[in-house]
Amino acid sequence: MKESGSHRWVALFPVLALLAVLFGGGLSLGLLRSFGFQPLLGESELTLRHYSAVLSDPDFLPNLGHTLLVAAVSTTLSAVLGLAMAAGLLASARTFGALRFLLRVPVVLPHLVAAFMVADFLSQGGILARLLYLVGVLDEMQDFPPLVNDRHGVGVILVYVWKEAPFVALMVLGVLDHAGRRLAEAARTLGASRFQTWTRVLLPLAWPATATASLFVFAYDFGAFEVPYLVDAAHPSTMAVWAFRRHVDADLLQRPEGVALCMIIAAMSLALVYLYVGKTNSWMARRMVAGIEPRLQHPGEEPR
Repeated sequence: MKESGSHRWVALFPVLALLAVLFGGGLSLGLLRSFGFQPLLGESELTLRHYSAVLSDPDFLPNLGHTLLVAAVSTTLSAVLGLAMAAGLLASARTFGALRFLLRVPVVLPHLVAAFMVADFLSQGGILARLLYLVGVLDEMQDFPPLVNDRHGVGVILVYVWKEAPFVALMVLGVLDHAGRRLAEAARTLGASRFQTWTRVLLPLAWPATATASLFVFAYDFGAFEVPYLVDAAHPSTMAVWAFRRHVDADLLQRPEGVALCMIIAAMSLALVYLYVGKTNSWMARRMVAGIEPRLQHPGEEPR
């Protein structure tokens, strides 16, 4: 056993070494730059002034709130729609393969392409606004609601949901496709309705996959750059876009503030992952055990 374990580590060493150099090296360099270490510019003293400048900036809380709002709404809508699509696919056995193939299309398209598609279709000068203007629904194309580059992040949310709801659906289908079908058939045979089968059999089975997919979605939405940069308003902006603008500032001495923002984003993402893995999972496990224990007792025994 020890020999096979050592062989496994030897086989993984090239990949682990590459990750350590790329990720660890980039993180270490970023930390040094966020602390003001720029020898080429004559700045070699480590300081926290860049973090202090970012945290005390009047735009910090509005941008953080905007980022959390966009990520939370996108994740919630993606999870709900993904579960609904998974339920619909399970119920449509004849067209299951074709519909599942269509779900993969938004997943494989880059976010950048999806952002351009939404901008071309839903902007005030886009395809939909022009069609409504041509058929007389709109007097002016400017009467079309500002769904792109609006201060509420509607365009960003639409891109994320279009991309990520199918991702959640495919994650859930990976769990429910085999065992879920058998359990659903057994529940229907025992007299359960479709609603009872979904809420009491399939939904508990799909919950871990949904929670994991939602964690990935939220972590990406919280730190993503390209979609907000293209279809979000200039103010408030997401944290990633704000960090980019600081980093490309013409004043090179201001760039460490952009790196400090990136470190803050990374720290918040890690904290959210820790809360999910270390706290939320334990809470969910306790709730599931508490709900299952009364059902495992003898039918004549009073619940404890």
